[in-house]
Amino acid sequence: MKYKILTIFCLVLVMFVKAQEKQNDATWEETISFIKDNVGFAVGSPNFYQEVINLKVSQGKYLIFEVVKSSDPDNHCNHEFTQKLDLDNLSKVELLDLDDYDAKRLKIKKRIYLTATRIETSVCGGNRNKTNMSLIFNSKEMTERMLKAFTHLAYLANNKRPKSKF
Repeated sequence: MKYKILTIFCLVLVMFVKAQEKQNDATWEETISFIKDNVGFAVGSPNFYQEVINLKVSQGKYLIFEVVKSSDPDNHCNHEFTQKLDLDNLSKVELLDLDDYDAKRLKIKKRIYLTATRIETSVCGGNRNKTNMSLIFNSKEMTERMLKAFTHLAYLANNKRPKSKF
């Protein structure tokens, strides 16, 4: 009798947990939509803070970070810095501290660090591939919300979205 009760209890518990998990999961499209609606709160990356930037989501799967004009002395052409991340390849999302210099200068302490298999980067017309990029948002609350969204996308990209057979 104890085993029957224990078995029934375990089954009910598993069904409840599965139902709760499904209820809280946003779809790929919903998460992309949230990011698309809120990318305007981005204020740059550690090297390009408060520059003329543009962060957008294109074709429902590309995150594009552009610096239209830069005052960075290492950016000799003084413009044209672009990073293009295919969100299908997003593998890891972390919340990292900014170094002391940037934290004091920016008055923001955290950045979102995205890792992917490939991030197309173009600087002054020259192309190269990287595997990471950092984003800074204008408030702690927005940083936390975007961190959750990017983490969820990485989870969906790695676990739930079916891979092509071809």
